[in-house]
Amino acid sequence: DRIAIIYGTGTIGMSSNGPTSIGGNHLAKAIRKARTDKKIKAIVFRVNSPGGNVLASDIIRREVELAAEAKPLIISMGDYAASGGYWISTPADMIMAEKTTLTGSIGVFGLWPNVGELVTDKIGLKFDGVQTNKMSDMGSMYRPLRPEERQIIQSQIEDTYKKFITKVANDRDMEVSEVAKIGEGRVWSGKDALEIGLIDEFGGLQAAIEWAAKEAGLENYKTRELPFLKDPLDEILEQLL
Repeated sequence: DRIAIIYGTGTIGMSSNGPTSIGGNHLAKAIRKARTDKKIKAIVFRVNSPGGNVLASDIIRREVELAAEAKPLIISMGDYAASGGYWISTPADMIMAEKTTLTGSIGVFGLWPNVGELVTDKIGLKFDGVQTNKMSDMGSMYRPLRPEERQIIQSQIEDTYKKFITKVANDRDMEVSEVAKIGEGRVWSGKDALEIGLIDEFGGLQAAIEWAAKEAGLENYKTRELPFLKDPLDEILEQLL
């Protein structure tokens, strides 16, 4: 019998760019592997992330949700599990954190770079384009957003935020209005997070492993760490190539 310890460390993106980032598909695959492995009786998901890409976070969250339905799953928060880091944590059976953990940050924002002045005024490059309609190049890096584009993107941001607070409310057995009051991007310490219902208990990784073992009824067990770390030499060669 085994307990899987799955590490989610760094900024969340669709693909991993090294040890300081989480690849959504890669981490989801590791969670799915732990869920379907019959030798693994419980899962400890160690989250240490400030958040990141919404789609990647939701892919991970869905696998956490499925895994929690199949076997005991506990979130062990590290220094921080905020925004997308909290998004991927809510379906767990138990959320454990330290008093000094930074969590919450229930909010959504978007960034669009505008390098038009840099490439035109400083470098001297200019761009022409042909498009089928006015909105074809929405989000272009070479000009400011038009008012109608800004309105569309704002609507998408607000819709995602509503989904976020609704997911938290459903998973944490709270009212949406309660989550809205503690949302809007506010960051909470673990101590405050316990008082407002964002986490369940204080404790570190070892305490989370002990909870998982007790919940799964295990006395003798081994731990298995996922996802598998690449050989450092292979990782260097991948980056060079």
